[in-house]
Amino acid sequence: MCAMSENEYKNMIHTIVVPENLTYEEKEGKFQPLINYLKSNTPDKLFRFRNCKERTFNEFDQDILDFSPAYKMNDDFDGMLYFDKDYIRKTLISTVTSQKFNAIINNAMNSSAFPAVKKDKFLENILQQTVDTLSHLTPEDINLMVSQFIDFATEDYNKRMTFISQVTQNQKIACLSQSVESTAMWGYYANNGTGFALSYDLRESRFQEYCLIPVIYSDERFDATEYAEWLLQQQILQRILINSNAYKLYQLFRFFIPCPDLFMATKILIHKATCWCHEKEWRLIFCEKNAQSEKYPHIFKKPTALYLGKNISAIHEKILRHIAVEKNIPVYKMMICEGNQTYSLYPQRIEL
Repeated sequence: MCAMSENEYKNMIHTIVVPENLTYEEKEGKFQPLINYLKSNTPDKLFRFRNCKERTFNEFDQDILDFSPAYKMNDDFDGMLYFDKDYIRKTLISTVTSQKFNAIINNAMNSSAFPAVKKDKFLENILQQTVDTLSHLTPEDINLMVSQFIDFATEDYNKRMTFISQVTQNQKIACLSQSVESTAMWGYYANNGTGFALSYDLRESRFQEYCLIPVIYSDERFDATEYAEWLLQQQILQRILINSNAYKLYQLFRFFIPCPDLFMATKILIHKATCWCHEKEWRLIFCEKNAQSEKYPHIFKKPTALYLGKNISAIHEKILRHIAVEKNIPVYKMMICEGNQTYSLYPQRIEL
């Protein structure tokens, strides 16, 4: 496969749209262009820069590759949604009509998903009460519900949207770079060259556990208006069910408003400002469902090599080299080549 240009890669990512109501096979088909791209373009080495601390030494020793929430990154925009707040408000008010409520009610009363509730007697009773209530609604009742829904949805609207803008900042990511020669990367993330870096071969990444994907750099923020609108709808649904003492039905009712794009959270997390492009970043995005409940999840992955910072202390070098010997992986030390006109370090192999 021919290498894609940056624009071609960006266009490919933006054209991958995975609605929630597709079958499993259909969803897999939507992701196939990305899977094909990763098979052909994932580097054999990606580098993780580290400071010298007891925790990072232990993680190296135990083959731990940890993830952090996006809000912990050094870019304030990391994982933050950009959307047209005024457009969402206008659309919400203009599209919530009696006809639409009638359609939702009819869908709810005739849904084939309801038999799944039969296993839970409590849920079955709540559901039956809900259906009985819906079946006796008059046109006046529905008009009142529409009015109450709009009031409820627009109450504290700005606060709601601020919360939604930060939703994906709780997603867990691990940041790696294509370049180990960058003096900026050693300065930013390895304490001015006193730390170390580890290389990883992630070409066989398991897409179900975590997604490895290169960052897209742009001068404009990625527009996630449609996704933010769906998040607002889900938030409103949750609040209505909580107020009705029927929150256990959320997993059932939420599918009446399916997510327009399951790939959207990943798209948001891989967009960064052009000023960061020198980092040549690839991101591991943790995909496990329980990742939200664990602040710092991790996977086990043995590094393929150790790179020591040019200014690392003797004692830290000794500790790290000892761990590398136990793992039987090569060790390099970053050096300045006096005859090289570029501002790049180079790794020099150290015999163990």
